[in-house]
Parts: sequence; structure tokens; C-alpha cells
Amino acid sequence: MRETSERQAFMQKFSISRLNTSIGIIKLEGEICQGQIIAISQFSIMGTDGWLELDMAHQHTQTLIQRLQAEVVLHLRGIT
Repeated sequence: MRETSERQAFMQKFSISRLNTSIGIIKLEGEICQGQIIAISQFSIMGTDGWLELDMAHQHTQTLIQRLQAEVVLHLRGIT
């Protein structure tokens, strides 16, 4: 039980409403723990007609998340 509460103490939820990245403008929500993203719960990319929410279960979305992980972590370090 103590391990669970210690783990939760280091986990932080985050929300980024707009971030310019190498693949375009994105917004996302998730959790980060000790400088590593452990879960993304919502991921959208700016399209020509507005925000396009991506399917988290789709392999292409997972590939994009992995590709952007370093950029997102750097952004989060800059705002915390």
C-alpha cells in the first residue's frame, strides 16, 4: 500500500492546450512520473478545419506519441 501512495506522489497529471512540435500543433493530456510520460489520455492535432482528436488505440497514434515524447517532456520541464 505504501508503494502505491509513494508512486502516486511522483505522478503528475498534465494538460497542454497548444504545443508546436516537429509534426505540427498538438494538444494532449496525460500523466508524467519522474520526467517520463507514462500515459497519454487525450491527443489531438491541429488540422485545416480545427482540432482532430486521434484514436489512442490506433498504432499510428502510438507511434506519434513515441516520436514526440522528448519534445513534450522538454516542454513540461520548462513550465514546471
